[in-house]
Amino acid sequence: MTLTSGTAAADSGIRWLYDDHHHCGGQWISSTNTFRLKDAEENNLFCYIPYSFKESHDPESRVALSPDVDQEWHNIPVANPEGDKWVFFRVCEEISGAPDNCLDWKRYLT
Repeated sequence: MTLTSGTAAADSGIRWLYDDHHHCGGQWISSTNTFRLKDAEENNLFCYIPYSFKESHDPESRVALSPDVDQEWHNIPVANPEGDKWVFFRVCEEISGAPDNCLDWKRYLT
C-alpha cells in the first residue's frame, strides 16, 4: 500500500494462474484504474480478468487478450464511474469445451 496526498492506493501484486507453467498473469494498478494482463503461454487459449466494483460481482465486466497475442504485459484501463472504494477481480484462462480455469476472487482498494 502506498500513501499519496492523504489517500490510500493499493496495487494488487501480480496474480499468476498456472499449473506446470505460468499461463496468465494479472495485476490491478490502483493509481490509474488499470489492469495489467499477460498471456505467458502459446497454447491457443486466452487469458482474461473478470472484475467488478461491487462485492456481489454484479455487474461483472471483463478485460481480455486475444489468444497468444504475444507474451508481453498489456495495460488495460477501466472506468470506475461511481468511484467505488474496492475492485474485485480474478485471473482466468478460457478452456474450450470445459469450465474455465480461474483464481479466486480477491478485493483491492481502488
